[in-house]
Amino acid sequence: MPPPVFTVAGAFRETFAFVSRRPFPAFVFPLATSLLVALSQLIVIDSILVKFFANIFIIILFFGGMGAVAAAAADPDGIELSPAECLRVSFARTPGFLALMVFIFLVSMAAMIPLGIGTTFFRLMGHSSGGGIAFFVVISIAVVVFLSWLCVTFSLTIQAMVVEEIGPMAALSRSRELTYGNRLKIFIAYILASLLPGVALGWATYDTVRSGQILNPGIQFIALNSVVSCILNILIFSLFAIIYTNCASISASKRVNDFSEVF
Repeated sequence: MPPPVFTVAGAFRETFAFVSRRPFPAFVFPLATSLLVALSQLIVIDSILVKFFANIFIIILFFGGMGAVAAAAADPDGIELSPAECLRVSFARTPGFLALMVFIFLVSMAAMIPLGIGTTFFRLMGHSSGGGIAFFVVISIAVVVFLSWLCVTFSLTIQAMVVEEIGPMAALSRSRELTYGNRLKIFIAYILASLLPGVALGWATYDTVRSGQILNPGIQFIALNSVVSCILNILIFSLFAIIYTNCASISASKRVNDFSEVF
């Protein structure tokens, strides 16, 4: 029997089905994360050390919320976990989240090295030099492509870490395995999910300005941006939970087929 195939349309269809089937974890976890992040941005913190730990706490909340939605979508062992159990399962991986943050930081710094080389070469060659500009553009594009590839390749790390209860390095390897052969489709799904709230924000802002109902542009834009960020988190959390379950199902089917061919 041929293994199931991952499709972008199917992922979105299953995402909306999951949101309607399990609205509490699909809505509350991303909303709570978004609200806490928005609240943290309103608080003025003078201490660099306090701000550093506050940012770490926010990232852990983001990872934990994403993992909790994945646990709800995956239903480990065929059991529909309660929202509280989803949170417990997810935040039990907090040490792994911290290790993953260190990995992301190191990879980001490593990716900035060629960009720094390109910037230095551009300045040495002169701003008006065609060769310097071309070299800087090529380096910039290469860095963007490399980082995009990394983001897609390891986009299911949190989900694998929480659902399969594995460490960060094993989860990175598992994400690479699950996304293999479907990375372009996953990238397209992410772009589409990011564009939908952005288009909604643009249309809402344009319609409000055109109707003359806007009272304070700054406040209204911030409010609209916060709403769109919440919608984006709801969509992204659920979408990547579904992508994980689909890719895990495809991987399991391939293993069964390979095993049956051997015997």
